[in-house]
Amino acid sequence: MLESLERLNERIYELYGRLYENSELLTKKQSDYIADRLFEQYKAEYALLEQNTEPARAEAHYRAWQSSFRLTPKAPGWFKRVFLRRRKNRVALLIEQEVETAVERGFAMREVALEKVGNEADQAEEAMPGPSTASFDSNNESRAPNGPEADSEPMAQRNKA
Repeated sequence: MLESLERLNERIYELYGRLYENSELLTKKQSDYIADRLFEQYKAEYALLEQNTEPARAEAHYRAWQSSFRLTPKAPGWFKRVFLRRRKNRVALLIEQEVETAVERGFAMREVALEKVGNEADQAEEAMPGPSTASFDSNNESRAPNGPEADSEPMAQRNKA
């Protein structure tokens, strides 16, 4: 819109300049009338320009709002979701779906990168020389078991005795 607006302004400035240059040949009433008509023409062309660019600007604004809305944590509110929801048009629903898939795709890419880093760390840990956790557990057999097994062993030993 800015480039089109610049062209419109340059054209109107040029016409006003020509009017100013030739104002000596016109009466005051004629020059005022032409200046008013030029301004009305400028307003009409600006409204047309704004009307042509408004849908794209509104869509970009809605996309930005949706992406910030999707990334902001919300408190659960079942009442609002059930009773106060507004019906949305198809374009808004499609934009929301696109934004949601873009956000999910971004999180999926981050998860894949984190898994890759985790796998590389596991491989590096396996390649390191030293005692493994399996040999550490086999050396500590005298450790008391936890959970329900801890209670069942003494009972089994009491029943045998």
